[in-house]
Amino acid sequence: MRFAKKVFDKDKIYVYRWQNKTFTQLGVIKETWSQDNIYVSVGDMDNNGRAEIYVTNLGESDVSSLVYEWNGNAFKKIASGQRWFFRVIDIPGQGRSLIGQRRETGGEFFGDVLFLNREGDRFVPAGPLKLPPFSNIYNFTFANLEGRGEPRIVMLDHEDRLRLYNQGDKEEIWRSDEAYGGSYSLIETGDIHGKMNYTFIALPLYITDVDEDGQNEVMVGKNHSQIGRFIERARLFSSGTLHFLTWDKVGLSPKWISKKQPGPIVGYRVIDVDNDGHKELIIASVTKRAILLRKFTGKPRSQVVVYDLK
Repeated sequence: MRFAKKVFDKDKIYVYRWQNKTFTQLGVIKETWSQDNIYVSVGDMDNNGRAEIYVTNLGESDVSSLVYEWNGNAFKKIASGQRWFFRVIDIPGQGRSLIGQRRETGGEFFGDVLFLNREGDRFVPAGPLKLPPFSNIYNFTFANLEGRGEPRIVMLDHEDRLRLYNQGDKEEIWRSDEAYGGSYSLIETGDIHGKMNYTFIALPLYITDVDEDGQNEVMVGKNHSQIGRFIERARLFSSGTLHFLTWDKVGLSPKWISKKQPGPIVGYRVIDVDNDGHKELIIASVTKRAILLRKFTGKPRSQVVVYDLK
């Protein structure tokens, strides 16, 4: 098991490289103007051998996102002021794709989730994804859970319930009784009466085969709340666990649950971080917790833990 300390906050992106059996900081990305970063994706979408960093940044009434790329010496900004929520997603049979969604002025998600193509320093729509109702760019993934046939869609709804859909007819075939997810990241909006509303960004959903038995699992975080999940102005998660769920033809059921983390989980991946041919489990959690929405007592702290899966 290996550790790295604080990774990112709302106005900076910290980039680390695995070196000498630990994370070493490669650089810090920060603009001179105030930012509100809510989501970061990484992927080599222009196939030039260097992964881009897609940073979704919220303004007061719109999205003003940025894209960076490492040039060998520093992180170069290759696009800014993009009016898109960004995400890089793995789609079975299609590979890694860049998708985007617009924002309603002063509001939340607007319109279809779209494939995006890059044209110079801007990104243009290349057709919609076929998604069920209540989908947004961050709350779903495609899942080939049986190893054959058309992938299904797994989604976390606004109550953090998992839902499973057929992709073709978008029919719901299963819904969880318990809540998963649990995020602090949000879009804050106001109505005509001045009341503030909050749309929480779902924790990520990934498809993996963590035990390499040939059957894919849905990987999703589950944060545990001390005061209830849906109190309008407060969220307090005391700990988190990572769940790996398999499809048993009746529903998604737990196959393996990680060790409890000492704070809410905010990110996770199964990836070969040290290039030794074996995948590791990476879990990021917040160890200094929020009391009110985006309000922390003292200086917030995060940690990244890397577990060997061998």
